[in-house]
Amino acid sequence: MNLLNVLHDGVHGSAPAHDHHEGSSSADAGELPIPGYSRLDERKTIAELPQLTQVELAAIESFERSHRDRPAVLDKLRYLQQVEPLPGYDSLDVAGIAQALSNADLATVKAVREYERKLQHRAAVLTEVGHALHRYAHERHTPPRDARAPLGPPEQRPVIGNGLPLSRP
Repeated sequence: MNLLNVLHDGVHGSAPAHDHHEGSSSADAGELPIPGYSRLDERKTIAELPQLTQVELAAIESFERSHRDRPAVLDKLRYLQQVEPLPGYDSLDVAGIAQALSNADLATVKAVREYERKLQHRAAVLTEVGHALHRYAHERHTPPRDARAPLGPPEQRPVIGNGLPLSRP
């Protein structure tokens, strides 16, 4: 509802503008992912936001901008909204995320870790991220197959450092 309609209703004796706004607010709020959203104070609203998907956050932002427009809530929404690290990530369960991580590149694994730490904080997902990162570290430090072949006799081995044996006291 725009300002002219509110003024028009108030001047011509229709329902008071405040009542009309509340009616549309509660009707629109019924479609939101947080029950009773329009009655929540700022602190409680902010506490509920991290549990929502990106689609739900967008719906809350739209409602918040058109009805309450609370700066702290909008700041939190802006902080939480980001691109999902994998397509459909918010709808995946832990097993689905683990499956996706098994084929993901290092940048995607790190993006999942950041997203999980920021939003969901699911220990099982963070454990899977740790396993994926461990696999990458192991692959990076494992020498190629030919370099792991036996080194041969001592006189053919490469010299490391000054070549002298370590002395122990």
